[in-house]
Amino acid sequence: MTSKWISRLTILVALASSGCKDDGNAADAGTETDTDPLGSATYGSFGSTLGTPVSTSTQGGNTATNPTQAGESDPEPTSDGSAASDPEPTSGEDSSAGDESGGDTDTSTPAGASLEDIIAVLCEWEFDCCSTGEIDFRLGRFTSNAADCTERHIEQLYSNDDVAQAAGPTGWLETLAYDIRLDRTRPNEDAIAECLEVLRDNTCNPVPLGWGYAGAPVACEPGEGENPCDLTRLFTGIQQVGEPCSERMAGVDIECADGSSCEERDGEFICVDKGLEGDFCERDEACDQALYCDFDSGRCAPRADAGEPCSFEDPDDPQPLSESVPCRAGLTSTPDIDSPHAGTCTAFCSEGFDCADDAQCPEGLSCVPVPIGGNDFNYCLPRGSSESARCDSDGDCVDGMYCNDNRCAELNAYSEPCTTNASCQEGHVCRQRYDGSFACDPMTDINEQCDPAAGPDVCAPEAIGCINNRCSTEFAANGDECDPAAITRAPGNQYCFSGVCENTGGETPVCVPGLDAGRDCAPTDETDEAELCAVGLFCNDDGVCERRREPGERCDPAIPEHCLNSHCVEAWDGDHYCSDLPRSPTENTCDGVD
Repeated sequence: MTSKWISRLTILVALASSGCKDDGNAADAGTETDTDPLGSATYGSFGSTLGTPVSTSTQGGNTATNPTQAGESDPEPTSDGSAASDPEPTSGEDSSAGDESGGDTDTSTPAGASLEDIIAVLCEWEFDCCSTGEIDFRLGRFTSNAADCTERHIEQLYSNDDVAQAAGPTGWLETLAYDIRLDRTRPNEDAIAECLEVLRDNTCNPVPLGWGYAGAPVACEPGEGENPCDLTRLFTGIQQVGEPCSERMAGVDIECADGSSCEERDGEFICVDKGLEGDFCERDEACDQALYCDFDSGRCAPRADAGEPCSFEDPDDPQPLSESVPCRAGLTSTPDIDSPHAGTCTAFCSEGFDCADDAQCPEGLSCVPVPIGGNDFNYCLPRGSSESARCDSDGDCVDGMYCNDNRCAELNAYSEPCTTNASCQEGHVCRQRYDGSFACDPMTDINEQCDPAAGPDVCAPEAIGCINNRCSTEFAANGDECDPAAITRAPGNQYCFSGVCENTGGETPVCVPGLDAGRDCAPTDETDEAELCAVGLFCNDDGVCERRREPGERCDPAIPEHCLNSHCVEAWDGDHYCSDLPRSPTENTCDGVD
């Protein structure tokens, strides 16, 4: 089956954003959506629990929300004024930070539910779940333990300075410590208590299923989009019109008081006057967040809530941001389709939700294409059960059916004509017959003979693939014949246990251990001599096997092989480091496995 499921955690980051929402109606592409490693906490439970600014990207002509990349694409912090550092408060005690107008801001929170406690829980999660290399990359190698991490970030939080002195790509933990200005915003005690309760229940990121497993569809759970840790719940802005605000937080807008928003004016970011409910307006931008300009009355009005009516300017072209009556952030506008939520605002993980992926739909529903006005738009709807049902992946059809030319079709039985393996019933594959035609045949059992050219899918699901002409659950050993071009179910099409298949002078290539670090090498198998490096090494420009770097180690961005995950990025002191991106589909960042 075609995989179009992505992490529900990544989706939650986008929906939890407190900025103006760009409804993500992207056509299902039938492929897994990449997550950016620099938004490191987007891999972690905490990064996806807490509200993070989002950027938009276009897929299939429709707009979808993606987590803001916290390293390469985030705007650099700007120095727009910073207050003197205050003594570090202790958890649960009252503290204050003077605002720029000379007033005092109460930043106290109840005992056991403080900003300091949130930072402590985030730091504990990092050291409980992340490997040493991941911690070096995310927190800096100078951060020795969870207590040190907590102390560093609490000190920065209360410095009221949005210029990060040594900010790395740690995602929301960095945002909380380096970007929050307590002289410009007031913490909300009840929201902090609710958020802390959620954070304490978080576990390490799950380890992905290994090769040989198709994996179950990732379904969201209703209510997931209601984020108790959204930044706009945790903080209330106190800056008045004309007073400065932080560029990095402009998209979240938690520093400006009601009736104003953080925008750039003449090169400076300040709180700009915005209309409140009932105020006159001529455009949506004139109204405060959570409001829009009702052109029937010419006044600012609340955006529609879940279940309330909404509408598009052109019902035949329900593009995001084209609503005449828009929904509040986190909801999508469901047009006039076959859904109980048609014509209303729909919550995340509900039928009729304007989705980009199956992970945004509850169990039993799929992100199904719906033709409207000559274009396809995707919504969470029941899986197709008839041959007239629309689809763009096999998951859009009920069990026993597959997607054939954008329509659901019955799976083919034994000996019936077929076009792909997915078109055959369970336990069968589409195999070419002697006359050149294709028909469904049973999969080959373990240890039975197979044709390597047919690929791994001819073998039973638990097999690695066709190894030495037999469906096998074990890799080929050193000295066994191998095929460098073979396709297996293992990451990187691994065929040999050593991971190295090379022609060393015999008639056919064989599995070999590979050369050790410091040995002369070649990047490709060009002669009958041993010249390929062992797994974990690469052949450098000097023709010598060199160790590939772990996460958190310095690297050269001009050498793609320098990092084990092939991802070398700028961080910390301006140098380049190997990121915490997983090395293979069988790994996850901060999954509790060192």
